Amino acid sequence: NGYYMNFFIKDEGSKLYERYEETHYERAYSLEKVKTLLEEAGMKVLAVYDAYTFSDPHPCSERVFFVAQEIVKNT
Repeated sequence: NGYYMNFFIKDEGSKLYERYEETHYERAYSLEKVKTLLEEAGMKVLAVYDAYTFSDPHPCSERVFFVAQEIVKNT
């Protein structure tokens, strides 16, 4: 899915606004898929939260936040 956005940013020192346009695309992945991808990238998943909270994700969560840490390899 994609969505189109317009921003009007005031130019400092004048009364004019500059227009910026962006198109954003999103894709959804399962929690398990993201965990797998993070692990394949050398990361350890420390926690997963329902967006903007410290609560566990639930089936109706629209977004989730992952806390991950790079696994340090001994050389």
